[in-house]
Amino acid sequence: MRQLASLLLFSLVLTSPQEGWAQRAQQKTADKAAAGGGIRLTDEARLHPFVQAALAYDNNPNLLPMSAAVGDALLIVEGGGEVFVPSETLEMRARLALNYNHYMGLGNSDTDGDGVDDIQTDSLSAVKGGGELQLLGNKKRRLRWGLALRSNRVDDPTPLVVGSRTGRLYTTGQLFLEWRPGGQAMGFKLQPNGAYDAYDGLSAAEREQGATYDPTAANSAKYGLRFDYDWRLFPRTQFVLNNSWSVSESKDATSNPLNSEIGLMGQFTPQLSAIVAGGYAMSSLFSSLNKNGEGKEAEDTSTFIGQVEVRYDEKRNTTTRVGYRRALLPAAFHGTMQNNQLYFRYYSRFGRGLRTLFNAQYDFRVFGALTGEKLNTLIKVGGDERIDHQITVNASVLYQPKRNWLAGVSLRPDFVNTSATFNQGTEEEPEYAAETGYLRLMLMFMFEAKL
Repeated sequence: MRQLASLLLFSLVLTSPQEGWAQRAQQKTADKAAAGGGIRLTDEARLHPFVQAALAYDNNPNLLPMSAAVGDALLIVEGGGEVFVPSETLEMRARLALNYNHYMGLGNSDTDGDGVDDIQTDSLSAVKGGGELQLLGNKKRRLRWGLALRSNRVDDPTPLVVGSRTGRLYTTGQLFLEWRPGGQAMGFKLQPNGAYDAYDGLSAAEREQGATYDPTAANSAKYGLRFDYDWRLFPRTQFVLNNSWSVSESKDATSNPLNSEIGLMGQFTPQLSAIVAGGYAMSSLFSSLNKNGEGKEAEDTSTFIGQVEVRYDEKRNTTTRVGYRRALLPAAFHGTMQNNQLYFRYYSRFGRGLRTLFNAQYDFRVFGALTGEKLNTLIKVGGDERIDHQITVNASVLYQPKRNWLAGVSLRPDFVNTSATFNQGTEEEPEYAAETGYLRLMLMFMFEAKL
């Protein structure tokens, strides 16, 4: 959970105080809620307060180039609550949390001998947090619907947009409507969605230092529509059709790629299953929404897309997945981005609450041409083509002997290499920018308790 925000949590519960089946259904819902623990709000609703703490070491919190990286230890404390109202008619789940990351300043250093730390890590300490609301209606009926709203305040960067630690507010909303007629062997799902990414502007101190970049240039709005169709041909084989159209609007580019693919999901044995899908992605469905930073129609980046995945399940305790995924996605500044991803997922559950997981993925990204006001953005490209490489790993051992508390250790390397360079503004601010990439390694000891 990563952000500071306030969110109104609401619920609407329709009850029918009639005898017979209605009372039995209501009692069943209340029993289900009570079985989940927490603080009783009503017969159906339960509040689950929680607290999380972690002690971590980050070898490169400022995302400096590898040759100049400095590390620091940090204490992470998070607290909040979840409200859960189980219901077959309208189920609600809401969560609100605040998070404080305290950097201890071990990486502060004076590199030029003027008595002032020109590289600082303790200044990265910040309060973050966020909230989310999920509604699920008619979940066991042929026609069901759902709504998910999330808002997160974060300061972690994304190499897709900027290489710096810049505070931002990320808000998303998604609605779905699913219909499964007949014997439910066939399903239709429609999902409108939207998101807005708002970056902080320059501080007064940064302006006084003469910073030349504008973080708000990375602000972007996204909205779109997804349609999925699935048909269970055989008991263990399913035909799928996926279509997604997404519009991305930012300062220097507007794009609206359309991804369409068909595929099969099948189970060969009780342990072995696979996904095979392929299709084509158009870089633009409407030319009026395909503009570069100069106001002209952006280049055509249409390409083939698809996915191949093999999954192996052993005795329901161990799951291994390996696969490849290619898609055309919207990207700020560049319009579109071809993302090629190789991934490996491993999860194993042992006795007495011991679990292990290992996730690793490699992303190879090819971006559309960068045009428009380059000097006012955070990115510079030596040419028209930007290529990124990213390797991300998460290896964790978790111990959860009881439902309401968990402890664990996690190792999370993250390596980014890019043909682009990120505008660092002034020489006095090198700690806030990564040039051509970075290596980040985080070791974390964590604990969570829930009432």
